[in-house]
Amino acid sequence: MAKTDLPAELRSLVRAVTDLWGQTLKAEGSLKLYRLVEDLRQDLKSFRSHSAAEAEGRRLLKLFDRLEKLSRKDLQDVTHAFAGLLLLINQCENAFRSHRLRAKPDAALPGNEIYLILTAHPTESRSPAVVDVLQAIQMAIGDSLSQNRPELLEGLVPLFLKLWHLPLARSENPQVKDEAEYIYSILFRELVLKTLSEQKTPVFIRTWVGGDKDGHPGVDEKVMLQSLQLSRQHILSWVEIYLSDYAKELSIFTETNRSLNRKDLQKNIQAIDLLRAQLGTLRKLQAGDAAKVARFQKSFQSLKKSLSPSFEKLIQFDKMDSLLRIFPSLVVPLELRESSDVFREHLKKVSGKKTSPRQDPAIFRMLKTLKTFCSNSDPRGYARGLIVSMTQSFEDLCAAEVFLTRTFGSKYQLPLIPLFEQSADLKNGPDIMTHWIRHRKTNKVEIMLGYSDSSKEAGVLASRLEIRQALKKFEDLKKTFPKLMITYFHGSGGSEARGGGSLEDQTAHWPQEAMDRYKATIQGEMIQRTFSTPEILNQFLEKIATLSRQKRAKKSLKDSEVLTNFSNRVSTKYRQTIADPEFLSMVETASAYKFLEELHFGSRPSKRKKLEGVNSLRAIPWILAWTQTRTFFPTWWGLGSAFQDLTKAEKAEIQRLGRGGDVLFSSFIKLIGFTLEKIELPVWRLYLEKSSLTANQKKNFYELFENELRLTEKAFREITGETNFLWFRPWLKESIRLRTPLVHPLHAAQLIAWHRKDAGLLQEASVGIASGLLTTG
Repeated sequence: MAKTDLPAELRSLVRAVTDLWGQTLKAEGSLKLYRLVEDLRQDLKSFRSHSAAEAEGRRLLKLFDRLEKLSRKDLQDVTHAFAGLLLLINQCENAFRSHRLRAKPDAALPGNEIYLILTAHPTESRSPAVVDVLQAIQMAIGDSLSQNRPELLEGLVPLFLKLWHLPLARSENPQVKDEAEYIYSILFRELVLKTLSEQKTPVFIRTWVGGDKDGHPGVDEKVMLQSLQLSRQHILSWVEIYLSDYAKELSIFTETNRSLNRKDLQKNIQAIDLLRAQLGTLRKLQAGDAAKVARFQKSFQSLKKSLSPSFEKLIQFDKMDSLLRIFPSLVVPLELRESSDVFREHLKKVSGKKTSPRQDPAIFRMLKTLKTFCSNSDPRGYARGLIVSMTQSFEDLCAAEVFLTRTFGSKYQLPLIPLFEQSADLKNGPDIMTHWIRHRKTNKVEIMLGYSDSSKEAGVLASRLEIRQALKKFEDLKKTFPKLMITYFHGSGGSEARGGGSLEDQTAHWPQEAMDRYKATIQGEMIQRTFSTPEILNQFLEKIATLSRQKRAKKSLKDSEVLTNFSNRVSTKYRQTIADPEFLSMVETASAYKFLEELHFGSRPSKRKKLEGVNSLRAIPWILAWTQTRTFFPTWWGLGSAFQDLTKAEKAEIQRLGRGGDVLFSSFIKLIGFTLEKIELPVWRLYLEKSSLTANQKKNFYELFENELRLTEKAFREITGETNFLWFRPWLKESIRLRTPLVHPLHAAQLIAWHRKDAGLLQEASVGIASGLLTTG
């Protein structure tokens, strides 16, 4: 086996599943469809030969012309067939990964604390029904692997029939409650709860679905209540199951065991009946809820204490204990968020005036609703903090604080969390926090760091260096405030351009305190991937715990001057490009940005009405547009031309840093290798060619990308000394090589759908592309 090969067992599994999918097409579609898809699939293998971009571009145009001649139904069927195939390959890889992990011993040691913030930004692009079917398919494949019985794969046929007949994409934009229900349907699976409860490191779950008001017209106090109510329903359903199990165990022993005091056991059963009655008062969140939850918690502890120690071991209350530990208020706590300008503008508007509740901004009404739940008790069981996005000054935090003091009083317990997300804000953040710590006279603060906006604004390299520099300066605050404890909240996403990547690379430059209390978002389709099996979730959590135990040497504050200058040059090239009105016009005309509103990838608006500059860009849709067109533009743009302009000595220093001399930069260079391996410039050329740009514009923009990509590939090889972009992970190179051509028909279908104004086909193709690339953006 060549070192780049994927495991033979995985290859065999994918072939078997692919054959079964082909049989489904033949049985449920037609023999004609099966032959068409199979012919296309065989033809696509020629794209794996790494031929010149010019030749590959001609083949793509030929593929486009062939698909464009198909009828609407035939093209829909072909699109569904390839999108479904990519989804199934993903399930094979997940099931195989879980199978491998199952055989590994549990070697993790406990860490400190892990906080996972589940978001819907962007929303899972596939429909909930499809996600459920895919989960069932993955479990069935896993059973076949664990039992070493390939014949069990035949049992997939009914599930494949469902996958064929179900539309892959959502038919309309999800509402916030849909996003919440999707997340909770995954979180509250039995095996997920079991895995969370068995961790040696305490794990806490939060969400900002229903709490994230920033820029979202659909979020208010009613939507917030919906999200909390949905999680309450899921949690109470498990509480009822556990109480029923306990009652059943007690009844069995009451009837069969003469050595136990039946009178005492009957009292225990009555205590369980009391708990069940208390559940009735908790079903609907309303005023005074916290007191009702406290009574329930107290009654449960009383039940445990009333049992003899030996009998308590028989009943095993560990499931309920862990559920109440993770969700002490019987809801998934929210992270509230609103933009700093909302707080500032409202205070200006109402200064010295009497106002009515109708004039209050939604975030204020949300806070007041929380107050009714908790009365004078701690609100953090329902909301863990108020995030102030676009924090640019100490005054921004003071303005937000007014809302908290008006709601909860001057001794409010809800943490106020500044979000530093743009370049200037990251630089000013330490000074802002100095003022804030003195103002609050506190030794505990929380700081959120934003990756998406800083990457959108300055490019990925500059963003990551600015975040590292900010982290170092925040840590330096401890020289002034020796007892200071900082919780760092990392708003990183699944996409590499939004702070994603391997945990090792993401966290390599974090200070020790950021790992002691690991807190980060899990976004969009990454939720399903992370929580898909106990083995995958367990590995993810164990890896965090292991990394938290690896003590980090304190590094000097000063970055390499050469690296800083190089990053500035890369950023300048990126900024100049996206500031060009003609470039932005091209983005609106030729990239996937033009049809984002048709994709139903989230409940919030996908883009602003007019793309006039960097400030009018929405960060996540911006990344999504470049992902869908296979250019991954923000990650690498400017690196090649900036490296070319360095002196010989400067290049040598960048080479040293990229080969391990700087942990952040060397991990970034690996990220560049991964990105370069995925880029398909002929696909980008297809988008340009099928746009309404003039022939001269198409030529110029393609050459612009072609030249910068050539320089970046050259720079990568000089910096690393490697000719293989993925020398550090050869199996991944092989995986990309095998799956990449299967995405090509979906790009063609996406463009055809746009020209035909076929929204259903457009959505189906876009979901397929996201599945093939393992990210919506």
